[in-house]
Parts: sequence; C-alpha cells; structure tokens
Amino acid sequence: MDVRKRFLHYFLQVTKELNCHHSKIPITELQEFRDAVTKEKDNNNFFTALGFRNKKTMLLSVLEKSIDICLKTDVDRFHYRDSNFYYMVLEQTLPSIRNGIVSSLLLISLFYILTPIIFCLLEI
Repeated sequence: MDVRKRFLHYFLQVTKELNCHHSKIPITELQEFRDAVTKEKDNNNFFTALGFRNKKTMLLSVLEKSIDICLKTDVDRFHYRDSNFYYMVLEQTLPSIRNGIVSSLLLISLFYILTPIIFCLLEI
C-alpha cells in the first residue's frame, strides 16, 4: 500500500507543479522519478531473505513496467491513474499469508488450538 501511496502522491505533486492534466504527466518526469528511486534503493536485507517485500524494489519494478508500457505504446504522456488502476496489485505484507494453502492451514490450526482453550475457560 505504501508503494501505491508514494506513486500517486509523487505524480499528483508533479501535475500540480507543471499545471498539466490531472492524470497525465510527461514521460521525462516518470524517468526522473525512476532514477531518484534507483539512487535511494537499498540492497536486500535480512527481511527480504525471509520473504518480506522491499518497498523500494517494488516501486522500482512498478516504474520500470510503466516506462516499458509508455515506450511500447509510443505515447508522450504517462497516464498514472490508469496505470495505478490496471497494473498495480495489492499484496499481503506477511509472506505466509500470500499463499492460500499456508493461510488455510494456519487458520485451521488456530481453530483447533484455541477452541479447547476457550471452552475450558467457559466452564470455570
């Protein structure tokens, strides 16, 4: 969610500064933002090795995908709101919840563990 917020917040500021259409910006601004994120991107750390997402790496991949789409369609403006709607996907932060089987097993095991505890407490 932070990637989406930063993506939209930056481009909304750019549209206000440039006084352009509310959902279109020049591709040069997109490339400048990508270069800025590339400079501040940190390398993989311990949490990335555990399966957690690195927000700067995710933002960089979104920007690269956006630039590729702009170059393939040969347009001079980037429609950031359309890109946000059609190409961004929300993912869970915790790596274990992203997989459906693991989350189902976690929920079932919690049910079997917590049910006897709750019923024992109710009888007291």
